[in-house]
Amino acid sequence: MNNLARVRLISCVLSGSALTGGCAVAQTGAPAAAAEPQSTATEVAAYSFSRGKGVSAEARAALDAARELLGKWRAARRVLDIVESRDPLEGGRRVCARFASAAEAARGLKELRALAPGVDQFNVVMEPCARVRGQGEPQ
Repeated sequence: MNNLARVRLISCVLSGSALTGGCAVAQTGAPAAAAEPQSTATEVAAYSFSRGKGVSAEARAALDAARELLGKWRAARRVLDIVESRDPLEGGRRVCARFASAAEAARGLKELRALAPGVDQFNVVMEPCARVRGQGEPQ
């Protein structure tokens, strides 16, 4: 924050305008500290899963939409690889994609989550496509 912005902020606080929303301070330049470090992960997984009663139609439709979008991104070379697996007991599925860059993965994560906000039994996370043996896979 530069000196002019600091003076404006102090003026707003002293006048009480900051509390009523009548004062805005524009910040110029780079922020002092990033709120969250940039991720270097390039892999994103979308899941449809069961809670003991099978996978809902909404979750299946959301995963189908995610699979279709990942296929389009692969054709456009945003996505390098797609790996799909299924849970043999419950019927859930996992579609994982390796993106061309961390920035593309972050953008893809956001876009995939926007496909089905609030749909139960559907989740999108940033995680490695290859699982460690014994973590969610039959042995």
